[in-house]
Amino acid sequence: MKAVVLAGGRGTRLAPYTFVLPKPLLPIGDQPIVERIVRRLALAGFSDIHISLGYLGGLISSYLRELQGLPESLSLSFASESVPLGTAGPLQSVPGGPQPLLVTNGDVLSDLDYADLVAYHQGASAALTIATQPRESAADFGVVTIDSDNCVTSFIEKPVTRQIVNMGIYVYEPSALAYLRAGERMDVPELVRTLLRAGERVAAYPFTGAWHDVGTPPEFHSAAREFG
Repeated sequence: MKAVVLAGGRGTRLAPYTFVLPKPLLPIGDQPIVERIVRRLALAGFSDIHISLGYLGGLISSYLRELQGLPESLSLSFASESVPLGTAGPLQSVPGGPQPLLVTNGDVLSDLDYADLVAYHQGASAALTIATQPRESAADFGVVTIDSDNCVTSFIEKPVTRQIVNMGIYVYEPSALAYLRAGERMDVPELVRTLLRAGERVAAYPFTGAWHDVGTPPEFHSAAREFG
């Protein structure tokens, strides 16, 4: 199975760091995020890794081409978007024809077992499997419920919401990729809605281990503490 790393985003929430470096090249300890992802994929047995590039993509490809200590059998390929194609659209340009793909965002750090995710996907007989994690978020304020007469009916101090969130790691079957159109932008939520409307099966892989979506300064520093 081919692995794909989506490394084309601008990383605007991490400005000003990303004014000069694309987010996947920001260092976590002594290695950039994208290097950590590529090395973990190689250790998991993926010998064919495709990198989808966009913003400052030449820096990413130059860096990865010079990496030392990777398996000799590892094949790295690159493709650059001329226009942004979203979080699913870039999969149109993956070389090799229709095939299952393990896909990860280029700003996600996790100790998820890629092989276990793939095995789960295969057992689920799904067109698409999404790695998911339970998360809790607390409101910043007390929440008041009122009735039609503006009378308070309840008051909850900083309630906690529990949700299952998308980790940005997926396994796609060719049947899911067939819903993409060449040159057209599509994000994962839109693709999932399209699959569900078409009656396709979309599975959720439950995961409770380490995971950081390195999209904001607090998450960046948290990832650096855990993985650095």
